[in-house]
Order: sequence, then structure tokens, then C-alpha cells
Amino acid sequence: MTPKKTYTASSISDDAKTMIARLYQVQHAQGKHRREFVADMSQAGYTFSESQLDRWVARINAGDAAVSTTKMSGASVHLMREQRDIAGGWLLSRNLRGISVHLSDYRNFCDEQFERLLSKATVSRYLEEDGFSYRTMQSKAKGFTVDIVSLRRQLWDWVQMQRKEGLFNIHRSFLASIDFTFTGHRTEKNSSFASQGGSQPMSSAAISPYTNCIVTVVWADGINRTPPMLFTYNPAFRQDRNPTARRSALVQHLDDCLNENDIDVKRIVYVGEDKSESRSYVSESPSLLRIFSNTTRSQNVR
Repeated sequence: MTPKKTYTASSISDDAKTMIARLYQVQHAQGKHRREFVADMSQAGYTFSESQLDRWVARINAGDAAVSTTKMSGASVHLMREQRDIAGGWLLSRNLRGISVHLSDYRNFCDEQFERLLSKATVSRYLEEDGFSYRTMQSKAKGFTVDIVSLRRQLWDWVQMQRKEGLFNIHRSFLASIDFTFTGHRTEKNSSFASQGGSQPMSSAAISPYTNCIVTVVWADGINRTPPMLFTYNPAFRQDRNPTARRSALVQHLDDCLNENDIDVKRIVYVGEDKSESRSYVSESPSLLRIFSNTTRSQNVR
């Protein structure tokens, strides 16, 4: 038989999980981030994932205990609470690795680990009670193996190390985090109400092929000195072309959107060629940071 795995959250009592969820609600309201709370609790000897914390808090918000301890009517309980926590941790670990989990997989896991052969109805009930639902999976790019929880842990460890070495011993107004984010619409799907039993509704709206890059700088003291800036190859964002009826309509639509969201037009930069530009994906580069810095300096943002 395959050696049984243990999940650290299963060693936490149900009452303690309720207490932890309520403690997080209080500290989160005071500005504490989830990853910081999870890291602090881990140092105190209570190790659990952010996903598990989310499930406990969701049950607290619904007026229940963090973990249901009541026995359902009907047949006797097949799995103890600790075993269900272990099965839930196994399911989450499969999610993080991008591996699909079906009712049969959950049944096989419980049969192998606990020697309990559950019915599909029991498995379905356990999953629903423990906060899981059957959802459509997104496709990962080939070779994508990033563990988000692990990356968050590495980032937090790095921050702690910098604090110990004194590298963060400066005023927060001089400390900032720079990031590149991207906007794309290739996989965007539109939805609409339509008559039941009829054919699938068609969309006449074209999907933009462009992927824009947004430079974001977040300051440690919370002051927004440098609003984000978008870089694009999409000519619809240009306002320097010879006007035509269609171009004028695009410019007017852009101006309306900028005014509605209170965005300075100078924070949208077209980085393509004046003519015959064929690129659609703006990748991160030092040149974008230079443009961002120069524009910010010229506007006396900081």
C-alpha cells in the first residue's frame, strides 16, 4: 500500500479552526494581509494553506463553525473529520499541480488511504459540505509548473530576510514595488440571454488581438504617487493620426472612457511604429520603465 500522507491542517482541532477564522477576520479588518496571517500562524505552530483559511472564513461568514461537526441523518459517517480534512488537503494539492479531480479519484484516494469505499452520493455530499464544487478548468501553458502558495512563501521569506539585514530601514515613501501586468482578450467569451431551446447566440463584436502591458508601482506608505501606465501596439489608442469618421469615433470613445474613469491620457502610450506596425504583444522591458519614469517625472507626480 502507498504510504499515507499527512496534512498539517488535520492536526488542528475543529474549535481551533473556528477561532483562527474569527481571529483572521479581526486582523484582516485592521489591515493584515492573508499571507502575513498564514505565515504568522505557521510560526506559532498552526500550519494551513490560504485556501483552507478561505474555506473556514466562508463558513464563519455563513453563520456556521469553520468545520461542520454535526452528523447528517441517515447512514453512519464513513469518514472522521480528520480524514475529511486530509482528503480535502489532497484535493487542493492536486489543484495546485493542475491535475483534475473527479468523484472516482476522491473515492480511490479514500479507499487507498483510509480503507473506506464510499458511494458517489457520499463523496458528492462530502465535497459540497467541505466547500468544493465541480468547475471548468483553465488550460495551462506547456511547462507551467508554478506553485502559487510556494511563491508566496518564498516572497514572504525574502521580505523577512531583508528586514533582518536592515535593507528596509528607510522611510516608506522611498520604498516601492514595480510590476508588469498584461491585458489580453483572445480567450474572452461573451454571454447573453437568449431563448431556451434555440441555437447558441452569435456575437458580432470582434475580439481584440492585442495584449497590452501595464507598469504598476505601489509605494510602501500607500500613497499613489505614480498611477499605472499602459503600453500598447493597438492603434485605437492613438490620437495623432489623420482623422477619418471611424478614427474620430474611436478617439471620442477613448476620451469618454478616460473621463469616466478619471485617467490621464498621457498614461496610455502607443509604442509601435507610425506605419505598418504588425506586432500585437507588448513585452516587459527596461525601455518601458524609462518611459514610465520620464513621464512621471515630467508630470511632477512624486
